[in-house]
Amino acid sequence: MPAPNRKDIKMISTKKTSLLLGLAALAALLPSPARAGEALVPIASAQTINDTFYQTRLWVTNQGTVPRRLSVKFVAVDANGVQAPVTGGATVNPGATVLLQNVAPIGRPGMLLLSGAPQLTVAARLEAASGNGAIAAANLPVITGTSVAVANAVLVLQGLGRSADGMVSDVHIINASEETASCVLAGFKSEGQRIAEAVNLAVKPLSLRSFEDALGSLGQTALSAARFTVTCNKPFYAFARVQRPGTPQLQYVGPSASIGQDTSATASDEGDLPEGDGYPQAEATALEGALSEQVAGDVNADGSVTLDVPGEFLRARNGASYKGYPLPIRPGQLYRRAVIEYDLFEGKFRTPLFHGIMGLHRPDPDRRKRVLFLGFLIRGSNGFKTILDIGKDPRTGAGELIKSNTGPWRANTNFHVRFDYDVTARRVTLQVWKAGQLVQTLSGQVNNLDLMAPPGRSLYLDFGMTGVADGAYFPPMGWVYSNLKVKLTP
Repeated sequence: MPAPNRKDIKMISTKKTSLLLGLAALAALLPSPARAGEALVPIASAQTINDTFYQTRLWVTNQGTVPRRLSVKFVAVDANGVQAPVTGGATVNPGATVLLQNVAPIGRPGMLLLSGAPQLTVAARLEAASGNGAIAAANLPVITGTSVAVANAVLVLQGLGRSADGMVSDVHIINASEETASCVLAGFKSEGQRIAEAVNLAVKPLSLRSFEDALGSLGQTALSAARFTVTCNKPFYAFARVQRPGTPQLQYVGPSASIGQDTSATASDEGDLPEGDGYPQAEATALEGALSEQVAGDVNADGSVTLDVPGEFLRARNGASYKGYPLPIRPGQLYRRAVIEYDLFEGKFRTPLFHGIMGLHRPDPDRRKRVLFLGFLIRGSNGFKTILDIGKDPRTGAGELIKSNTGPWRANTNFHVRFDYDVTARRVTLQVWKAGQLVQTLSGQVNNLDLMAPPGRSLYLDFGMTGVADGAYFPPMGWVYSNLKVKLTP
């Protein structure tokens, strides 16, 4: 089955490291520290608002045995951060902790880019003070890993409000790529009504875009439990700050979390599963052969695309253990959902290792541009595990899997399988039926959301394998596929 190589998307780092955007705690205590390397602190403040001074402070500890240097770059709001110069930093002795306070110019809000050795740990806090001393504080995340939203995802900021006594909510968007991003910001009341029209905006490379008093700018004088949604066509992050100057109210609000992870997707504790994005690649000759066997699909009035292959379409055997279909999509059209279902007669297990069953991918002559959306494997022993390879995370380049401890799979048995790849929900769900009864559901978050193909390229749906790969992936010899139905919805 085809598998992509790392998708080359540049992140907050101007070197090789990507970001982790953690949710912030809304308390006055120091947050849990994050290791340095290359990281971002989303609020760098030295501002006075209504006689309240807001300042960002950093605590840096050296866990190593030799002195280490932390470099700090300040990126002002709406500034292109790609070429940001070093504006500060500190050398930290072994076992010591250094407090950095003057991390932003007076009166210029922005964010910080940090660079340092992995022996350094960093914690950040936004503090508010008046003439009588400190009055409020909020922990800030130090962004050092994988929670940057991928392109075209949707982040939700909720629990925001505005009141006549001075409480305001500021909304901020970070473009985490080194290219200009197109973003959409929309506000909603708690009952679901949209607040004015959505705002379309361009965000400069590696920059912060701020909307101070976001609800007030949309004509709302008093509102509670409001929310904003943010989406961008490049990797991004969004957050909000709720504050009432002169009072202890100061909160950092990160993106809301989704719930509902299937317990069936719990990973096995056994170390016998393949690495993510290890799905075997079909030989070029197999793809060329598939092109000659292309099945015509239908483009419907609503723009959806359907492919229907009734009856048996693959009986895996020596010399004929693979079938690939280029899906009849519109070039350049982004699809938000793909539903794939078919019948599968499961023959004998050829190996106690991994059987390559199906893959959805976008091939490319340049291996760096190949994208695996979904690979489906079954282990031939140890619980007959179900494994979904969701390719490489475009933010980190790390392959990832969704897997079950056990599966319903048994030799010489008929199954019906259905995949729902939902870009909007950022989830893929596999359902398996046996004799009309639902026997497994496996679901999890997906990595790649650009379900499309540029002109001259296509999306491929593959079944079986052309041969044994890496001594661990085997074609499903003797297995029979039939009654394929595919629908892609824009």
